[in-house]
Amino acid sequence: MKKVTVQGLYCSHLFWEEWSAPAWRSFSLLQSGTETRRKIKELTDDVKEKATDYAGTAKGKVVSTVDKAKELYEEKKSAISAAVEAGKEAYEKEVAK
Repeated sequence: MKKVTVQGLYCSHLFWEEWSAPAWRSFSLLQSGTETRRKIKELTDDVKEKATDYAGTAKGKVVSTVDKAKELYEEKKSAISAAVEAGKEAYEKEVAK
């Protein structure tokens, strides 16, 4: 296994290969602190935007589901009310005989 030392940091070749994968190529151990902070800020801004989009999508799905549940509740409530009224009328007819 090849060993790599970068500015006093020691890591195995396998770790180095994983760490230097395309997604992480923009992060270099040799870049300046200003550049690192800029890239981290860009990354956090992207994550924040994606999280906001996801939250909006999730909220829309929840609102839609709640609206459907309310409609179903009203339908069932109407059906039960109609059945109760029909039962009352049938009872009143029987009592009136």
